[in-house]
Amino acid sequence: MHSICSELTEKRAGNARRDVIGTPESITLRSRRCCDIAERKEGNGLVRQCIKARTLSPEMITTLKNKAMIKCSTFEAIVAHLWKSRTRAVFEDPCGVSSVLFVVDIKSKITPPLPHGFVGIAVVTACASAKVVDLKESLGFCVEKVKEAIEMVIDKYVKSVVD
Repeated sequence: MHSICSELTEKRAGNARRDVIGTPESITLRSRRCCDIAERKEGNGLVRQCIKARTLSPEMITTLKNKAMIKCSTFEAIVAHLWKSRTRAVFEDPCGVSSVLFVVDIKSKITPPLPHGFVGIAVVTACASAKVVDLKESLGFCVEKVKEAIEMVIDKYVKSVVD
């Protein structure tokens, strides 16, 4: 399972691995045989990274959930796994803090509720953070942190984000 995340990042000329970030105008994807090459400007140069999309089979998802050793959703297990794997790939300092951002559906979390028949997207960003050394423990710890971040998304939080 580690290979899923390790293929999302690429080591660059002795520097730490980096994610592809930027605005839609600054990222260009070029299709290559088995991967897309993302290019973005950084300083005076151009950064190229290989991004591979992977499909997770039902067996892989079941394995992740079993590794967590706590009841969790598919989403929570995948986010926790990617966060843990990315942290292992990027952070060298065990005292550092790693964070993962993800969106949470707020349709059932707001008061008054959205009108019946609402078909739009209603999400806010949630964030889970932990020390690198703690993330190296179990997948269950990572899942718990993701669950805590989701639970923090309540009506009051949503309204503060909207304001």
